Amino acid sequence: MKKTFIIAAVLCVSMTTAGIAQETERKHEKEKPSDVREKFQLGVKAGANYTGLFDSHAHDFSYDTKFCFAAGAYGTASISKYLGLQLEALYSQRQIEAEGSLPKDLNQNLLGIDYTLKRTVAYVDIPLYVQLKEGEHLVFLAGPSINFLISRDDKLTFSSAADKGQAIFDAQTMRSSVFGFGGGIDYRIKRFVLGVRGYRDLQDTNKNRSILAPYYKNKMLQFTLGFKLI
Repeated sequence: MKKTFIIAAVLCVSMTTAGIAQETERKHEKEKPSDVREKFQLGVKAGANYTGLFDSHAHDFSYDTKFCFAAGAYGTASISKYLGLQLEALYSQRQIEAEGSLPKDLNQNLLGIDYTLKRTVAYVDIPLYVQLKEGEHLVFLAGPSINFLISRDDKLTFSSAADKGQAIFDAQTMRSSVFGFGGGIDYRIKRFVLGVRGYRDLQDTNKNRSILAPYYKNKMLQFTLGFKLI
């Protein structure tokens, strides 16, 4: 009888100890801070684009790069601690100041006039990036982007025959959407996100290549400061 009582007491103490240990472990697990890399995030961002162009098609065409405005929102979805997706929607300007010449008019008659152009275009950029999360602060990103043209403003001057020169630019039809590719890094400091991106168009801007007005592909560097809402 004594042996039975001792065995029962030992079992009871063992089960109680195990229960306390499990409860303590659960409590510690709850108190342990979760890894932010595995959380859904939503935020806003704003900054500047340093814009230029490449693969240009025009006669005696030269340009200067400019800074312009970018702002929007982003959201992230975690695949794992180290991989994720980041979708952004940004109002994004591109601007150039250029000069060149127009050798012919719309009827292919000799024209031979010089022009200066200040062009500001605005897009809604929607990039989808794959994230590589190097720790809780540094994130590498790369992926495609589709960009929807929402406005275009051309300020032009001509050396002569301004009506014929203006007609050439008026006949230029820019693509309503352009595909591109970009990448960069985000550095997170609590709720703030410092972002740097590089971007290049995969299509040129002009829908009608027979028009003599200049067409090209855009490229840019983008610098933003973001704020995490969630």
